[in-house]
Amino acid sequence: MNILFVSSEFPIDKYSETGGIGTYLVNLSSVLEKHNNKICLITKKEKKKHIHKNLHIIELDCSVPKNNIPRLHLFDKLISFIEYPLIFSIKTAFIINKIVKKYNIDLVECRDRKSVV
Repeated sequence: MNILFVSSEFPIDKYSETGGIGTYLVNLSSVLEKHNNKICLITKKEKKKHIHKNLHIIELDCSVPKNNIPRLHLFDKLISFIEYPLIFSIKTAFIINKIVKKYNIDLVECRDRKSVV
């Protein structure tokens, strides 16, 4: 079976710390792969590249350019919301059908906190 996971939280490598969703997906992917399933993941792009064997990872850049923007606490919170979950959800919505067709996906699971997807 070809499975697509969608989550903005996913550890960069097996030694990275992550929250519950990321840990859940790493463990579930590992078990599913042992049973001959192919796993594809849509996640947020991080500063370091994600490194996981046997996973096809699609990283979405969700950053908002911050040049020449005054740094106000409230504005920082707004930018944080725009970057995630809003931009992540919008970008995922635009590409998910292409990914499903390209990788012949049988099952899609969206695991995320604050997700709009």
